[in-house]
Amino acid sequence: MIGFLRGKVISSSLLTTGLDALRVVLEVNNIGYVLYAPNITNHVDNSRSFLNARVGDELEVWISHVVREDSETLYAFTDEKNRALFDQLITVSGIGPRIALSMLANLGISGIQAAIETDNVKKLATTPGLGNKGASKIILDLKGKLVQSFDQNKTHTESGNTQNYKILVEAIISLGFKIQVAETAAKEVMQELGEITDKNLPAALKSALAKI
Repeated sequence: MIGFLRGKVISSSLLTTGLDALRVVLEVNNIGYVLYAPNITNHVDNSRSFLNARVGDELEVWISHVVREDSETLYAFTDEKNRALFDQLITVSGIGPRIALSMLANLGISGIQAAIETDNVKKLATTPGLGNKGASKIILDLKGKLVQSFDQNKTHTESGNTQNYKILVEAIISLGFKIQVAETAAKEVMQELGEITDKNLPAALKSALAKI
């Protein structure tokens, strides 16, 4: 199984399937690997994107190697958290890799996490190709499981608290609120809790939304 690749971009193109995905060919040791990646362009998680990579650029990517009875496909991500969420999404019955890529492209980690923890079926269902039934199944299967999975190796240090505060702010923004409103609510919650940890982040999000 392939988990990580480092190589040179040979080509990158947007798929014409109606889903927000890119087809990238990455050369590693004279071998060209065909990768499919989320076309992340329009939300706060867009710190890095495959769209910014040009032919000849060197990329380091995390890989989800999906093996089916009649195919093997490599899905690529710029960091391990996006890869981890993708892997969780495709464990849900009826949610395939293309839908999971589209969710990451349209909502990002923060948006998906916020929608799941607040039972926001409508928000998840804005993803092309995903209806209310699929969104409800994702919430049922993954609610309460995402934060622990993404941050299981973090310690409760000041830097971890700062990172969780940032995640909280981004999650509120992803639900349609302005950054000033999100920051104010997040600060109030942080003062009440003392710190925002991996375990209390879902509760912190609910508390922050109640203050808006």
